[in-house]
Amino acid sequence: MTIYNIQQVQDFLNTIDKTEIITSKKKIYYNIPVSFDIETSSFYEDKNGVIYTNDDYKKLKNKVIAEKK
Repeated sequence: MTIYNIQQVQDFLNTIDKTEIITSKKKIYYNIPVSFDIETSSFYEDKNGVIYTNDDYKKLKNKVIAEKK
């Protein structure tokens, strides 16, 4: 599983050919093929910002303190 932060998404959008950008009613639309997995998933994040999948956290549960998100 890959988790992208907002800066990585913005960096990608900045690489798009400007002819693929459509502006309408003060909104910007990117004419690019994308897909999103809308399945709800949870993960764990420790106080240092390290992200763990559910499986990884279960393996480390007694060694790492992390918050479910």
